[in-house]
Amino acid sequence: YKMNKPVYIAGPMEGLSITEMKGWRALFTAMLNKGHKVGVKDPTRRLPFRANEDDMNRARSVFQADLMDIDDCRVVFFDFRKGKGYAWGTAMEAMYAYMNKKPLVIWVNPEDPKHPFLESMCTIKVTTLEEGTAAVISLLEPEEREASYLDPFGASPLGSFPSVHKQ
Repeated sequence: YKMNKPVYIAGPMEGLSITEMKGWRALFTAMLNKGHKVGVKDPTRRLPFRANEDDMNRARSVFQADLMDIDDCRVVFFDFRKGKGYAWGTAMEAMYAYMNKKPLVIWVNPEDPKHPFLESMCTIKVTTLEEGTAAVISLLEPEEREASYLDPFGASPLGSFPSVHKQ
């Protein structure tokens, strides 16, 4: 039995409201699963755990858990749109994913300046969430597009998966 590998959805969190962090991720998850069953690893499921990042042991635990999520994924989708919060962690996740040979789908605004690192690391660059959905689906194995992914451990010990409300 082979567990399907999910998609990790990365993007800025610092400087954003919970709605700004989770809104696009919930929409993207719903779009991925319209006609497909694609699992996601969403780092915002650990928001309660992130609440006190002044505790360095807690911060290191979140860091390690996020990297393990990337390791477990087939594709990583990044929100790198300019002006959408601080992307320090997102940039580090992108380099980690790239160094571990994960396909990177990078979402930018059409008018965003090109950056040599992003241009060189991305597998596919998109300017809309719809394009991003199609790009991620195209990078999955056929069986990963069709089979449902369930977290074998239920809710993560560091938080639960967000609920997705269909529009």
